Amino acid sequence: MAKLSWVLLVSYLASLSQALHFEPFSISSLPPISFDDESDLTRAAQGSRNKLGGPLISKATSRFIEDAISEWNSTGLSVAVVQRDASVTDPSHPGWRIEYGSYGVASTHYEPSPSENATIMKKNTITPDILFAIASNSKLFLAMSVGLLVSNETLAADFRKTRGVVLGWRTKMRDIFGPELWQLWDEGAERGATIQDLLSHRTGLPRHDYSGVQRKGGLEEMIRTLRHLRPSATFRETFQYNNLMYETLSYLPTLLLNQTYESYIAQHLFEPLNMTSSTYSVAQVELHSDAKESAWPHRDLSAHMAQGHLADKRDFTRGVDGTLKAIVPYFNSPGEEKTWAGAGGVITSARDLSTWVAMLLNGGRHPFTNATIVPPEVIDFVAHGRTVAAGKADFPELSPSTYGAGQFRYSYRGTEIIEHGGNNHGFKSQVARFPEHGLGVVTLSNDGEQGGFVLEAAKWRIVDELVFDAGAGSKGKDAGKKTKGDGFVNWTSRYHKLWDAYKKSKKDGAMAPPSPRVPPSKPFSQLSRGRYAHATYGSLTPCRVPSNPLHDSHSSSALLAHEGNNPQQPLSMKDTLGSQRGEEYENPHTNCTAVLSLPSTRRILAFASEGTANDVPETYITPFQRTFGTHLLLRHWSGDLFNVSVVWTNDDRRAALRLDYRVGGDAGAGRRRAEFGKGVGLGYGVDEKLDSEDEGAMMWTLDESFTVEWATGADGGEEGLAFRDGFWGKEGLDSREPEGWGKEGAEVWFEAQA
Repeated sequence: MAKLSWVLLVSYLASLSQALHFEPFSISSLPPISFDDESDLTRAAQGSRNKLGGPLISKATSRFIEDAISEWNSTGLSVAVVQRDASVTDPSHPGWRIEYGSYGVASTHYEPSPSENATIMKKNTITPDILFAIASNSKLFLAMSVGLLVSNETLAADFRKTRGVVLGWRTKMRDIFGPELWQLWDEGAERGATIQDLLSHRTGLPRHDYSGVQRKGGLEEMIRTLRHLRPSATFRETFQYNNLMYETLSYLPTLLLNQTYESYIAQHLFEPLNMTSSTYSVAQVELHSDAKESAWPHRDLSAHMAQGHLADKRDFTRGVDGTLKAIVPYFNSPGEEKTWAGAGGVITSARDLSTWVAMLLNGGRHPFTNATIVPPEVIDFVAHGRTVAAGKADFPELSPSTYGAGQFRYSYRGTEIIEHGGNNHGFKSQVARFPEHGLGVVTLSNDGEQGGFVLEAAKWRIVDELVFDAGAGSKGKDAGKKTKGDGFVNWTSRYHKLWDAYKKSKKDGAMAPPSPRVPPSKPFSQLSRGRYAHATYGSLTPCRVPSNPLHDSHSSSALLAHEGNNPQQPLSMKDTLGSQRGEEYENPHTNCTAVLSLPSTRRILAFASEGTANDVPETYITPFQRTFGTHLLLRHWSGDLFNVSVVWTNDDRRAALRLDYRVGGDAGAGRRRAEFGKGVGLGYGVDEKLDSEDEGAMMWTLDESFTVEWATGADGGEEGLAFRDGFWGKEGLDSREPEGWGKEGAEVWFEAQA
């Protein structure tokens, strides 16, 4: 029996689709998981290799993928498989076999039904041209852009003349940006970090993803704020995935050529490869955008954009799986995508990525014309492993893995694989290639919950069949089914165990507070009177939530239905405090009345209070607007400690765009009445009174929880909020948590402002 430790479980869940963002895992010491299907795992490791001529995506594989989508209650999957084959003479892709697999649903929309008082849901199916956000698979485009810049002899000569140093992979960031712009917390990293160090995730910085916000000063301002981010390891000590370093490198085209990063990629990669559906522009793909940008390729792509999906109201700490729901509109607003363009901004299709992966397999040359797109030495350099990403294999078929630049490199059943995954709100992706076999596999999902398991199982299924001749002996109705000794590895079974274990760990890890709770060192009212700031993360203004709505047995409906959920009718303190003294709940921040009255806030508080009976802690909420969050929800645990959840919602943006699917005379219903007569978006009649909650809104996720210590200064120390227990996204076996309390022990320290 093989054993998988919980530490490896964490790393493996992350590696399923290495993310622009993923959920930190706080459990480090739990029993191992047993897998009992290893008896024939490596039986076919030295089996026959794929014989050219058969289908790349067999009917059996298609049935397997369709079954997997159903089994995981997933949405859609777009697949592209390419393989070098000199016998192919098709003029559209000579020398290459290319096949696409399209499964499930890309998006849904509502149309009037023959009945006057209802609408019907229409499903748009996946095709090879449907667009997906590929998140961190964008990193290889960034790495290639760096390679093109350092290979530019004219640029290199000018750089050497003006800066006095050679421009290359080993050029120090301090020599590129200058000592005033490039500063880090760790002086060793500040002095020594090179382009290669940033690409290989070895600067010592943890993720700090929650610091990623849209800044008026753009990338230059973001780079200037890096100096305030605390490292969790010394320079080059361990692998720690860091999106901010890729964003930093995306500033190079602007600095060196006075050209935006996005236009540089379009000019040097998208256009030469005829990737006409690939873009960074949300305005081009967002159906609900008011303005379509004129960015390349100058056309509206919104009809081809898949809807991402997440589990609304998911909370594994309470055993709640949530409801898989489409994210409408797209999770980024037009213009906001620039925050993470280099690390995860590409939006593209399986068709475009088939050309991309074929170019990689072809040593940087266009797969159909043989024209050089990227110098072959750059292709080789970025694929070369530099940092040990996983020093121990998670499964018998896998080897330890290394990371080069935007790519992991390891072996599967003895054959080498170079790949990367991607994961953001509602989308997962995987782009893998097997150089020994001239084979590339692209899998794209619009299910941000369990879609990663589907796309990984599909990838391994294709590889097992093409590379290891798995299933060759199965015929007829048994073809495609997993049978003993058929050569397929049962990844689906493993993934179910991993996912179940992950959910269980979240629930088991939710530590109950002591009873009764110990009050903090200062009165609760003092916390809501403060303002707290971090130079990179921004400022926090905690708004104290009145107690009565949360203690009310009908709190959920009361919060949602209050004044018709109209932000213009604020949640009044005098209406909710009951016997509590109003001055105790006074929120001095001018924005708190508006914040507490927003649809998003009410829905968060309503869901958070469900099932709490009379054990409702003191609660605060604060706006936290960024890609991976919109609110921080603080709930008192005991003493000076609070649980904090990073919650992302789209209620308010939907309301602003008049997309809210509320029932009962709201603006959204009025808009739909004008469009559909008497029909309402989800099939309800406009005169039917139900709930005031927006049925199409998304709230994700309360189980992304950390710890905040309120350092009150009562002991003479500094006052502020110390965020701990994984908030900074620490990774790597050799990384460390800060020791101590208050500012000293904070991963991120928000200092109290005068």
